[in-house]
Amino acid sequence: ANVYVTYTGSNSIIPANFVVTAKFDSSGNLKWKIRYNAPSAVTALTLDKFNNVYIAGEGFVIKYSQLTGTEELQSHKNQLLIYPNPADDYIKVNCPACQKKIKIEIVNPLGQLILSKNNFDNYCTIDISHFSKGIYFLKVYSEQIIYSQKFIRE
Repeated sequence: ANVYVTYTGSNSIIPANFVVTAKFDSSGNLKWKIRYNAPSAVTALTLDKFNNVYIAGEGFVIKYSQLTGTEELQSHKNQLLIYPNPADDYIKVNCPACQKKIKIEIVNPLGQLILSKNNFDNYCTIDISHFSKGIYFLKVYSEQIIYSQKFIRE
């Protein structure tokens, strides 16, 4: 059986939280590893029925499709920026880590889909003036990674 390990830490060289996730085979051989900066510590690691790996912490969820070989993901200090936050009429979304067109979803705290749009650039403005006041979660789907962050509509 495969073993998945994730570690959250920081040091004097990398003051931000960094996370390393690795997959080992049953003989203990490293199959792949990924390192990235995270807004908070990892609190959950799980696999879906397709063996995609999900890493989650406060304010983020990252999905890895199954990788082969030993790979390292380039780290980015600010992977997803939403501003202003709290917001009234619009939010600006900036995903410097996203290289291609992205899909954006906004869900409420009950998990209900409020908005879904495809083919955004990594920087865009979204009209939220018709949203009810409250807390929402914005998800950005970029290649093999899902970024997620909370924002408030005032």
